[in-house]
Amino acid sequence: MKNINIIISVFFLLFLSSCVEYEEIELNESERKIVVVGEISDGGFAKVDIQKSINYAIGLNYLIGEDSSPIDHISGAKVTISDSKGASEVLVESSKEKGTYYGSIIKGESGNTYNIKVEYEGEIVRGHCFMPNSIDITRLDFEGKFNQTDEWNDDSDETFDYFHNVDIYWNDPKGQDNYYMIGRWIEEEDEELSWNHWYFVLLDDKGKDGSQIKYTYGLNEYRNSKDTLFIEVRSLNRDVYNYLKGIDRISSGADNTLFGTPGNPNSNLEDNNIGVFNAYSKCTKKILKIEEK
Repeated sequence: MKNINIIISVFFLLFLSSCVEYEEIELNESERKIVVVGEISDGGFAKVDIQKSINYAIGLNYLIGEDSSPIDHISGAKVTISDSKGASEVLVESSKEKGTYYGSIIKGESGNTYNIKVEYEGEIVRGHCFMPNSIDITRLDFEGKFNQTDEWNDDSDETFDYFHNVDIYWNDPKGQDNYYMIGRWIEEEDEELSWNHWYFVLLDDKGKDGSQIKYTYGLNEYRNSKDTLFIEVRSLNRDVYNYLKGIDRISSGADNTLFGTPGNPNSNLEDNNIGVFNAYSKCTKKILKIEEK
């Protein structure tokens, strides 16, 4: 089989785990590189994860349980965040999360450009990202409600509300290209059962400039009316949006061929470095009790 050099982060592979078809792929060993995944949101502080890239086949083995822990988090890096107003800070590595660095001084503000600089063993990774203005979710509607007993517990008579869809409405800012990530998660009343995983879809405003946007999100799960539902719309920079679309193409198999493996998505980090730096604004709605419209 053809030998192929490929470097890809476990961060990327985690996006692919539910969709990639596994097959025997012979790969040459590639030089491991720094992978930087950073973010800052409006009103929030910066967070940056740094690790070493891994061979694509090793990453697949990790996902299917044949390799216990290929993730090599990078400790001891110098991570600097600065903004277009001249503020700057060096992030502090977490004592509990190796390779994860947190800011505590610069708070994200829409309309600003943020810069990242990572220094480690003589290597320097730089990137920058403009933070767009946030939108406001103007309305949420729920459809397809019915009650059903807990199918996972035969001894329980408790009923759950089940919703097929939630309709999300917001007004698109006029006269500019806008890019969105729409996500939701649920926190259950019983913390032991809580699954606050983030699920998201990507959307742009092509053909909808300045109009009201409606997006229908399929929930497809049971929930107790005492649980908490969160809906969030993030406004993304175009480069970050394109990066995430690249992740989506890989996960859908669009970048897979019979002759090779998917490559790394285009990054907004300089000099073809691996990873992404995401400065985004957001609007979050917290729903404590759902009532069907």
